[in-house]
Amino acid sequence: GAARLSAWQRLKFQVFAASVRSPSFSGLLTRLGRRSRDFLSTPDPSPGTLETWAGLGDLDDAPRYGVIAAYLRRLVPDGSILDVGCAQGVLAAEVAHLTHRYLGIERDAACVGAARQLGLNNAEFRVADASNFAPDEAFDAIVFNESLYYLPDPLAALARYAKTLTPQGVLIVSATAYRPALRLISAIRESYSLLEQTTVSNEAGVTWVVMALKPITALIS
Repeated sequence: GAARLSAWQRLKFQVFAASVRSPSFSGLLTRLGRRSRDFLSTPDPSPGTLETWAGLGDLDDAPRYGVIAAYLRRLVPDGSILDVGCAQGVLAAEVAHLTHRYLGIERDAACVGAARQLGLNNAEFRVADASNFAPDEAFDAIVFNESLYYLPDPLAALARYAKTLTPQGVLIVSATAYRPALRLISAIRESYSLLEQTTVSNEAGVTWVVMALKPITALIS
């Protein structure tokens, strides 16, 4: 029944959350990821359209958006934010009023049009391909909210964007914790200094890992 399924989903989430906090988590992710399609080496071929992402603002996606917004409020209050893969502006609606500058980029023009129709203060939206977009300014936070999967070389892209952070800037990465993304999550954790990580799940059993990161060189300098 539904009650038993819900309990099983909660148990899976608790086991996964415990493994995330384990020191051996990166090795576990690497071993699991090797057995399946792997976004670390092969991008997701279906980046979607406005119709695909119509449900992003629904309640079942609220957990990850809530964590991302909380990280931004705590880590870069009144900062500047670059949202890489902003879709129709769901995150912007949550955080633009907390910033002095929000820029969202998205490859799908219809998504950008929908985002602009929100009429948000301090928010700008541009049609751009995240794989080759070159920011011409520095940002206090750069967000990859379920968007790294679609880039041909996600680690190289993350490193390139990280160079445009302000000296105290942070990266916020949200990734769904399913097999194609596991090695990517592991590689990110190994390549950056992890400030904080939160694992959240919805009632349907979808689990996200949300990471707040700093480039290691930023901590050394």
